[in-house]
Amino acid sequence: MTDAIHAAASRIVFNTRGGTLLQERADNGWWGLLLGYIDVGEWVEQGAIRGFGKRQE
Repeated sequence: MTDAIHAAASRIVFNTRGGTLLQERADNGWWGLLLGYIDVGEWVEQGAIRGFGKRQE
């Protein structure tokens, strides 16, 4: 196993009724905030927006 550090961004998305959008984790089935890795040279905000867009596909 290689030791590595990965940058990630988490975001909280609210709907118009004040509900929070969560994602179900594939590894353990728990629910949590949306999370995505940040690519090299990418701003945190860009990674968060890109990660959210991938969930919509």
